[in-house]
Amino acid sequence: MIGLSRRTALKTSGALLFASGVYPTVATADNDSIANWHSFGGDLGNTAHNPNARVPKENVSSHWRVDGLPGFPSGPAVVDNVVYFTSAQGEAFAISLATGDRRWRTSLDEPIGDIADDIPTPCVAGGSVYVGSKNGKLYSLDAVTGNENWSISTSSGVTSPVAASDGQVYFIDDGVNAVEADSGEEKWRFDEEFFFESGLGVTDGTVYVGSSEGTMYALSGSDGSVVWTTDLGSAVMAPPAVTDEAVYVGTENGDFFSLSRSDGAPNWTTELDQDIITSPAVSSSRVFIGGEGQSDFYAFDKSSGSVEWTANISEDEESVRASPAVADGVVFITQGDLRAIDAETGQDLWRYPRGDFISSSPAVVDGAVVVGNWDHSVYALSNGELAPSASTETANETETETEASEQTETSEQTETSEETTTSTNQSNGDAEQTSGQEPQSTSEDTVNRGFLTNGEEGQLGALSDPYVLTVTGFALSVAGVLHSMLGGQ
Repeated sequence: MIGLSRRTALKTSGALLFASGVYPTVATADNDSIANWHSFGGDLGNTAHNPNARVPKENVSSHWRVDGLPGFPSGPAVVDNVVYFTSAQGEAFAISLATGDRRWRTSLDEPIGDIADDIPTPCVAGGSVYVGSKNGKLYSLDAVTGNENWSISTSSGVTSPVAASDGQVYFIDDGVNAVEADSGEEKWRFDEEFFFESGLGVTDGTVYVGSSEGTMYALSGSDGSVVWTTDLGSAVMAPPAVTDEAVYVGTENGDFFSLSRSDGAPNWTTELDQDIITSPAVSSSRVFIGGEGQSDFYAFDKSSGSVEWTANISEDEESVRASPAVADGVVFITQGDLRAIDAETGQDLWRYPRGDFISSSPAVVDGAVVVGNWDHSVYALSNGELAPSASTETANETETETEASEQTETSEQTETSEETTTSTNQSNGDAEQTSGQEPQSTSEDTVNRGFLTNGEEGQLGALSDPYVLTVTGFALSVAGVLHSMLGGQ
């Protein structure tokens, strides 16, 4: 076991950078629509599987991208053709899946997270967007307008994904909590002497969560009482994936488990010889997982745990950077670029390097894969055949500002729709309108520029060079911070 994981090291370095003044900068119901990816992992059990969606398999390009975000973006959630995400420095966004045009932008009153790993994907449920923050708050925003429904203080930072089900919102601070979805009123809290850092899954009224002490818990969703526990031997660092039959979860020392949902007894276990700090993706027959510190990505048979294939990760980038996703016979992983792998054979279909490190878990909906990037952008990958349709989008999109009495013009003069910005920060609402440039949505021609379509490492060239990507990303981060510190001047 490695003594200091990448996550721990990045948290430490992030704290040092903040101290020096330099910023490095859910699920809901089942996948009820091929165009919906409600939260981290797409569905209530975090399976990261959209079984009916079609995905681009060739001639792939950026359908659109939104650049100039104020900090690292979270992973995206996609519901009813709207993409929801947050940024590290405390803003929430809703944009059109079809065009990348902004629906609303809400400024919260505090940062969301320190580094890309700790910016949780929003959870969208019942017309609300639920967002946690590193300073200890949980927000409920209106999914249509971005206005704040309610916010509550938590006992510590909320840096793992939130889940919502059956009128309750479940989240982790230094304990496991359930609150009323419509009011934020506490329902129950589960505490232990150790910490919960992993995030959780919710299925059929049961909450599944792992602890830093190495215990996997099944808790009653109604009152937080313990249904069962299983000792896994090492810290659980990422949310489990929960299906009808099993709970799939990895530990920091590299053990990967399939546990019975009914009593937590192991169905099978295997050792991957790497820190598992991401969640698996689970299709109808296979489980896909990668980790940190060893250069293989694995596909396991769901029932037996036998290895179906392994995909070698570049020697220059030995870690899967975020949890994978699977749809339409394709597994998507992020390891500096976005990589599409044939789920049956483990062979590369394509890769997309974007000039920096892709930081978020992908959201996979019909026709597109949506991801966040360390260069302060979010973009949708597609091809001409599978591009999201604009026909479902409304022609006019407006936003309300809760602080100012007059609407202000945005810097996006090329947009045809009238927009003003939503701000729930009552003390800084006006400042949010004028500081910095608005994020810009652009598109690219459907070409193979920058793509690896045949799995050959050498063809990536400078676009995939880790040194170039790292230096570029750091420079962009510093530039963004200086821009913010100077008030956008």
